[in-house]
Amino acid sequence: MCLPLSPRDYTRGEKFVFYAPEMNAKVAETLALENKLRIAVDVSTLQAIRGLDVRISVDDFGTGYSSLAYVASLPIHALMIDRSFVVGMTQNQESLAIVSSAISLAHTLKLTVIAEGVETDEQATQLGKLTRTT
Repeated sequence: MCLPLSPRDYTRGEKFVFYAPEMNAKVAETLALENKLRIAVDVSTLQAIRGLDVRISVDDFGTGYSSLAYVASLPIHALMIDRSFVVGMTQNQESLAIVSSAISLAHTLKLTVIAEGVETDEQATQLGKLTRTT
């Protein structure tokens, strides 16, 4: 089960009470990284959620205002590569380079990689090759 945390709910300080084995919380990249002054609060909130044995993923990675320093400091389990890059990686070198770099970054940070929107065998094959080489 995956619970997306919306910017409105997340920023108004709502209290969440939930527990389910294998639950995942998705935090949009722009939400996680948009306000440098709030990053300490965001990290403590994410740490509290993670303390409930909830796996946390940064959703739509690569589409927002990425700061690699923040990604490295967030208590997350996974990076979710945005569908636009996954679809584009078999069509152009730029998207392929972004997907390859995101996979390498995630592996280096010991994070799980989730590729969104895999629709073709060609995309799945390419991701398999990238995963084995990084």
